Amino acid sequence: YKINDAGKFARGPVAHTLSDASKLAGELFSELKRRNCHPLLLKYAEEELISKSLFHAISEAAKSIPDRIRRQVSLPSDGDALYTSSFGSKNETPLIFVTAMQTESEVSEQRGFKNLLTGIHGHYRNPRAHSSRVTSSEDKEDFYDAFSLFSYVHRRLDRAGVKS
Repeated sequence: YKINDAGKFARGPVAHTLSDASKLAGELFSELKRRNCHPLLLKYAEEELISKSLFHAISEAAKSIPDRIRRQVSLPSDGDALYTSSFGSKNETPLIFVTAMQTESEVSEQRGFKNLLTGIHGHYRNPRAHSSRVTSSEDKEDFYDAFSLFSYVHRRLDRAGVKS
């Protein structure tokens, strides 16, 4: 789908050949770069973007987040267990700090970031791990929004402190 010259939502081109798919993939890359997509997402989803598999591109991009965190804190866990161990809870000290955690507001923001990661995992990563591309359809707008959200997460992780 695309926005046509009249500003209306319209059907976009369909790829019938590898070169058509390559051109459409180029459009995906161009739009993601225009939106300042985090480079790590492009690395994780490059093949899926080339083949224009939005389903698999979102899946691989979503996996980039726990993979990065596991490498940062050297933990083998996944999902909420990984995020709780990494970003803390009322009973656990964080290993990764997205805030200084000096005020109640900063503590709340740290917990909110951890909850955001759990939500991304449950909403984007898990459903795609347990379903088929054939039975799913991805909307291009939702695809771009997912990549924007994942980019935000990676930018916050770029600035985060890690307990040594």
